[in-house]
Amino acid sequence: MKLQILVFPDCPGRQILERLTSQIESSLPGVLQIEQILIDSPEQAGSYDFHGSPTLLVDGRDLDESKRGLPPMFGCRLYDGKPAPDLKWILERLEARMK
Repeated sequence: MKLQILVFPDCPGRQILERLTSQIESSLPGVLQIEQILIDSPEQAGSYDFHGSPTLLVDGRDLDESKRGLPPMFGCRLYDGKPAPDLKWILERLEARMK
């Protein structure tokens, strides 16, 4: 599976996800290819399924099912009021995708 982490250059969620990346990889060894993509324009956001920074895509689809089908958004994104999802949230959704 390919996990793409889409972020603005100065997004506070970017640093959180950078710290979580090694934990994600070690929790699912050999399963994921992780790539970070910097989104710096509305045009670039439109070329991805980008719903604000940070967005996590697995094989091109947003991990947050509630965002699927919505138009791209060039802005900040919150996860339960926080600038990034926590490790448990990410792993639960990744594991569900593997089933």
